[in-house]
Amino acid sequence: MTKGRPVDGDYILYLWGQTLQTAQRLPGNLIVSTVMANLGFERETWEKLGGKLIRTAVGDQYVRSRNAAYWGNPGW
Repeated sequence: MTKGRPVDGDYILYLWGQTLQTAQRLPGNLIVSTVMANLGFERETWEKLGGKLIRTAVGDQYVRSRNAAYWGNPGW
């Protein structure tokens, strides 16, 4: 049996985004996600913290490509 609980992807975006933002390790306060990210997260939470969300098509390759366009090759 697996222990733990499901965690919403928008919460993970917020957690990592805020953590990196606080550490000043998030250039431009920019997060790249897919179109599946919740609009409420973007407008009611992330933008109010001074962040920006860029949306891509669904798929890791699209997120990776957009990340690379902004920050170069991240090494993964």
